Amino acid sequence: MKITYVYNNFGDPKGYGTSTVYTVNGATETKVQEQKCTTKTVQNFNNLPTGAITQVSGNKKYLTTCTNTMYPANGAGAVIDVSLMDSLFLQMDVPSAQPPRLKSNDASTSNRLDIDGVEVVNGEKVDIFTAVRGTALTLDLNRRNAFTTPPATGRRS
Repeated sequence: MKITYVYNNFGDPKGYGTSTVYTVNGATETKVQEQKCTTKTVQNFNNLPTGAITQVSGNKKYLTTCTNTMYPANGAGAVIDVSLMDSLFLQMDVPSAQPPRLKSNDASTSNRLDIDGVEVVNGEKVDIFTAVRGTALTLDLNRRNAFTTPPATGRRS
């Protein structure tokens, strides 16, 4: 599986954008799902559309809406059999960050990963399978320059 993310450059605090999920088989990448989030400023939060995401920063109110598209249209989306994987890592390419590529399996950048709200120790590689221990993995693509996972059911060793 490969997930790409492009920031929508709107300037809101969370940094919403477009996430695209691909299945990978050898050198072939197949797009299976895309979530496109659009953000605008609003005067108030009245009559919000279903699923609207609201943010306030200073005196600005932001409204974000997201659409999900499956490929093909009647497809299941990003359903991945992780039992077929021998490793799993997270990577974010953030051109404005130093370094611009953050990877959970790279000891020099994995400290940008938070697990259970705690930053990974500097110099530690992270095995994502072990880190999430059977919980659903959530990538917080909206927090620029960082990775996050939901609280795990067990403690990290």
